[in-house]
Amino acid sequence: MLYVHDPEKCAKFWSEQVGFIVKEEGEGPDQSKTYLLVACENAEYSLRLFDREVIAEYSPELDLATPSLLFSCEDVKETRQKLLDKGVTVGEVVDMGSAETCNFADPEGHFFAFKSVKA
Repeated sequence: MLYVHDPEKCAKFWSEQVGFIVKEEGEGPDQSKTYLLVACENAEYSLRLFDREVIAEYSPELDLATPSLLFSCEDVKETRQKLLDKGVTVGEVVDMGSAETCNFADPEGHFFAFKSVKA
């Protein structure tokens, strides 16, 4: 789960710029919008976007911190370029020996990363 300030804006970012699929639009507490996103149709994981302020009000005991997420891809350099072409803020490619990684930011300034294993 990702708790964000603007679920609709973030859903558009994840779908239009990163390439995820919006599988479901739902309703959370106070008729707030939620979005279920997947990287591909047969993905084994998903992201659910929730309105941070609404969740804080209804579940004050929750830790609303943004998790560190690392996604896999075939080619970090190619993925980085695709994100750059779509206007995404991305970091430099980092060589980790057996893998390469790169980070990127959502419109709210939360950073995530992707990696590919070297052949």
